[in-house]
Amino acid sequence: MYRMLLREVRHRMQAKHRLIIQDSLLPGNYGHGTHHKCEKTPEERLKNEYDDFKLLQSTPYPQEIVLSREEVEQVIKAEFRGELGKKDLLDRSITGLNFLNHLLDKSDCSSINTCSQGVTVEVLTAPRLTRQAPSLDALLGANSEPKHVFYYRVRISYDETKDLGRKYLEVMEDGEAKKKQAQGPSKVRVLGRHLRFVSADGSVMEVPKGSHGVVGFTPILKHNEMFEYMSAGHIEDRRGFLQGSFQMVRMGHVPEDRFDAPIVPAAFIAPESESDLNFKPDESWE
Repeated sequence: MYRMLLREVRHRMQAKHRLIIQDSLLPGNYGHGTHHKCEKTPEERLKNEYDDFKLLQSTPYPQEIVLSREEVEQVIKAEFRGELGKKDLLDRSITGLNFLNHLLDKSDCSSINTCSQGVTVEVLTAPRLTRQAPSLDALLGANSEPKHVFYYRVRISYDETKDLGRKYLEVMEDGEAKKKQAQGPSKVRVLGRHLRFVSADGSVMEVPKGSHGVVGFTPILKHNEMFEYMSAGHIEDRRGFLQGSFQMVRMGHVPEDRFDAPIVPAAFIAPESESDLNFKPDESWE
């Protein structure tokens, strides 16, 4: 099982050399937006699923949400090295393999990017159920042809320590030159969005650049804050991707400092069967 886990990681991460640790996408959150603090570690992000993933209980514990293939292999090696005599090793291995595949499936449909203004945009996609949720009727239209509809979750966060455009003053303290903020704590605001839903056949459904806000909000983000929302779009094929950008403004600057936070393409992948979906259906839709 130990070798099987390593082979699975090497095979699955051959083309995509990093694993983005994602918690599951919940369709019941469709159309909603929420503010919260940034999740800094996998344990924080997987707090509701963590007990199922025994591999993440290893030491050294992974402290990053994005892991390279080598780092994933080190987690597996640390967990299983010297533990072959434990009775529960087989059960733990099977559980770990299943959950590792679950994380890799979600990572395949994820993207993450941090721009020079300190804004990180993270996307996770998932296909909708065959049972169409009533809230998606308006998206498709009552008389439209069946489409491949995908949910997507976006997380927009701000880290002022990575914001290269902030204003600083150089001051002398104790005989040393130090940089200090010329203004108070920095904040950014999401003004609009530009989304392109691209199908494998080349067709595109586009939300024009500058379209107002996200799910009815123009959220303000302080340092270490995140705004998360979930919506849906459709493409003509079983496969495609979502790309685009969010139009942002750094607040408190004169003249106004506007910039785009890019969305790195996140794949749309519709599985052959619903048993392969990367989320658990919301029972309220049954």
